[in-house]
Amino acid sequence: MRVALLEHYGGTWMDATILLTDEIPQEILNSDFFVFHNSLGEIDNPVLYPVWFIHAKQHNRTICEIRNVLFAYWKRNNHVPEYLFSNIVITQIMRSSPEVEKKMPYLNSDYSEYLVRVLGDRFTEEKFNWIKRLTGIHKLTYKLEPSIDKEETVYHYLVRNL
Repeated sequence: MRVALLEHYGGTWMDATILLTDEIPQEILNSDFFVFHNSLGEIDNPVLYPVWFIHAKQHNRTICEIRNVLFAYWKRNNHVPEYLFSNIVITQIMRSSPEVEKKMPYLNSDYSEYLVRVLGDRFTEEKFNWIKRLTGIHKLTYKLEPSIDKEETVYHYLVRNL
């Protein structure tokens, strides 16, 4: 659904579990197509491009190709063979189009996925500001243990103050 909407209308898809602590960088908004890179140096990783944040101009060739591959799959199948199937499709298309990757701004998703790793840690303003300086786009999750909401945790701070 997300790639069909992006191909038809253009724009930015962000999962509901994303927290923005800053504006989306103009380098992303001005690019024809953008997805985060999943790992530094992991060439054999089949999932280099997550689908939780995608930006594409209307009728962009890359998003159109991703949509076409996914539509072709769903025309013949009615189940997902792998939870990260869409990520794998994007990775394969990007590998076959290195010129697209060269035009994209490079942002590693490790920074965006850092805040979720420290939600249970003790909150300090210094550490939170450091994390926000890494990126203003943070991928969180709804899959949390209830015990994480303790006084003085990063999670507690976010829920109470943002």
